[in-house]
Amino acid sequence: MSNSFRLAIISSTPYAPPWNEGVINLIRRIAHDLKQRGNQVTIITPLPKNPLSPDATSENVVYASRIPDLSGPLRRMALIRAWFTTSWVLRQLDPEPQVVLLITSVFSTLGFRTQLIKLFCAKPLLLYVTGLGKPRVGYKLGLQADRILVGTEFLQRWFPEAGVINPFIPIHLTNSKIAKSARLADCFTLLFLGSFERQRGVETLLRATALAKGRTTKRIRLIIAWNGAGADNRQNILDVIELLQIGSIIDLRGQVDTCQIYAEADVVVIPRISEERMAFPVRLVESLNMNVPVIVSRICGMETLVEGWGLSVEPGNAEMLAQAILTMLEDTLLYKQLQENCYKVKQKYDTQAGLTQLENELRGLTKMIEKQCEGL
Repeated sequence: MSNSFRLAIISSTPYAPPWNEGVINLIRRIAHDLKQRGNQVTIITPLPKNPLSPDATSENVVYASRIPDLSGPLRRMALIRAWFTTSWVLRQLDPEPQVVLLITSVFSTLGFRTQLIKLFCAKPLLLYVTGLGKPRVGYKLGLQADRILVGTEFLQRWFPEAGVINPFIPIHLTNSKIAKSARLADCFTLLFLGSFERQRGVETLLRATALAKGRTTKRIRLIIAWNGAGADNRQNILDVIELLQIGSIIDLRGQVDTCQIYAEADVVVIPRISEERMAFPVRLVESLNMNVPVIVSRICGMETLVEGWGLSVEPGNAEMLAQAILTMLEDTLLYKQLQENCYKVKQKYDTQAGLTQLENELRGLTKMIEKQCEGL
C-alpha cells in the first residue's frame, strides 16, 4: 500500500499569475510541495482571463468555467452555475482523485458547495478555510466536509472543531535573502501591498502618512504596490492623495517583484478596517521571512500575531497609525529589536511542518476510505 495519494485541489479563484496573491499563493505552494513529496495533484480552477501556457506551471491544471464580471444576484447565480460545473469536472478526472481539498473563505452557501462536491465525486473532502467572505449566514447548513482546517486561530470562531495550519511561506520567497538591502539611507520607507478595496484601509494609511510627514523633519515615503483588485475605489484613493498634497512622497506601483519590494521597505503596513474578506494576511508571513517589522490594525487577531515584531493600532484611526509610524521612525533601538525578533518569530511558521501536517490529514482520509472498502 503506497503512502502517496491522488489529490484534487479546488480553487474558487482563477489559478493564474501573479503567484504572490492570496489563495493562489497558498494553492501553488501546497501543489508544488505535495507533488515534490511524490503525490499526484490536480488543480480545478475557473478559467482565468488569460489561460496559462503549458509551461507556466508545473502542476496539472484543469479549467472548469469562466466566472463572468457580474454583481449582485446575477453574480450569485453565475457562481452557483460555476460550482456545478466544477463538481462535474471533478467527477470526470481520470485517474480519479482519492481525496479532495477545497480551499475557500466562509460564505453563506459553503455548505451547499460541499454537498455538490460530495454528491458528484463521493470522495473524502478536506475543507481548508482561509478567510471570511460575505454574507456568512447559514454557512454550516448541509456542510459535508470530512475534516476541517483553518488558517489561523481567529477563524476557529466559525469552526471551533477545526485544526489550525498557519499559512506557508510562498514559493517565491522560499530561498530569498536580503543580500543587499535596497533601502534608502536618508528616507524611511513604508510599504502597502494589495487591493484598493475600501476595507483594506488605504485611505487611513494616506491620512496617517500625511500626519507623520508633518511631525518630523526626516524623509518619509510610502510605496503602494496595487494588485489591481478594488479598481472601483482607485479614483477615490487618488483624490485623497491630491487632497492631502502628499503626491511627492507616494510611490504608486502595480504588480511588483515581491522580494525586491520588501528589500526596499523599512516597515510594512496592513491598515485593515473591516473583517470582510479577511484571511490570515500572507503579508505577515512574507514580512517575517524578509525581516521587515509591521504595523497592523487590531482586527481579526493580527495584534496578537505581531507581538514582539510589530506594532498595532485601532482600525481606521489615522492618528494612532501616524504615532506608530513615528515611533518606528524615531525609536531606533525599538526598531532594531523588532527587526531582530523577526528571526525568532518566523520559526513558528515552519512551512515544511505545516505541509507535513496537511499531508498527514489528507493521507489519513484516504486510509480511512481504504479501510472501509476492505471491510466490505
